[in-house]
Formats: sequence, C-alpha cells, structure tokens
Amino acid sequence: MSGQGVYRSLWPEYYQEAQGVIFVIDSADKLRVAVAKNELEIMMEDPGIRDRPVPILFFANKKDLPYALSEAEIAKEFELDNISDRDWHIEASNALTGEGVSEGIQWLSKKLPKAKK
Repeated sequence: MSGQGVYRSLWPEYYQEAQGVIFVIDSADKLRVAVAKNELEIMMEDPGIRDRPVPILFFANKKDLPYALSEAEIAKEFELDNISDRDWHIEASNALTGEGVSEGIQWLSKKLPKAKK
C-alpha cells in the first residue's frame, strides 16, 4: 500500500491477514527516513503485526544516488537489530531499473509460510 499519509490509516486493516511486509524506504531522503522509522514503530506495535512473526523485507530504494544510505546505515537508523522476533532483510534497490527487486522478492518468498495443499 502507498505510504502517503492519506493511505496510512488503511494499513491496519490488512495486518491480520498479512503473511509478509514489504517496507520501501527512500534511502536518499534523510527526512523521510525519520518519518518512515516512526511509521515502522507504529506498525510494529499493532497487534496484527506485533503478535505474529511476519517477515519484513525492507527495500532501500534509490541506491543509485551517491548520498543514499547504505544497508548498514539504514539498519542503524531504524534500529533493526532490536527486531529479534521475526526475520527481516534489507535489499538495496532502484525502482526505476528494477535492480534489487527480484532478489528482495526471492528472499521474502522463502520466508512466507508454505501454502497447504
């Protein structure tokens, strides 16, 4: 779902059924990183996410820009090392070229629960 403010109030409606989360970070905009960190904290406190080990894929978008934060810098800014109750992964990406997108989706698909036949 979109991260625009008008849509954020809709996020909790989907948490209970979510099997995984894709969280896209604009790694080239430090102000938005602070806002995204706050939104992540709110999401992690919602019972629909908090009470289930839903894996989280972080796309660090705009990796092609010279001032973009590295994966290590994003992990530090978001305090991701404090998330120990679920799998998470940061994938540097470029939405314009698709770089990193397949790799991230492959990681997430391996972490999703297997469908029952």
